[in-house]
Amino acid sequence: MNDKLQSLTSNMNVLDQKGEMVNDAMSTLRNTHKDNDINVEEIAASVEEITASFQEISAYVEEVNERAHSLNNIAKEAR
Repeated sequence: MNDKLQSLTSNMNVLDQKGEMVNDAMSTLRNTHKDNDINVEEIAASVEEITASFQEISAYVEEVNERAHSLNNIAKEAR
């Protein structure tokens, strides 16, 4: 009976060590997940800024195009 209790105690110690390893691994995963969330938020913010810049550029190009058409029409009328 004593041997069985010692074996059980030994097994419980091994399980305790394995549990700590799992806990450490989960903690590492949790921290990585937090870091990934932060990175994804930063990427999303950057993409929003880039999209806004493209919209501004598009509006500017459209304005230049309209002015070019106006100048072309003026040039045609002047002939």
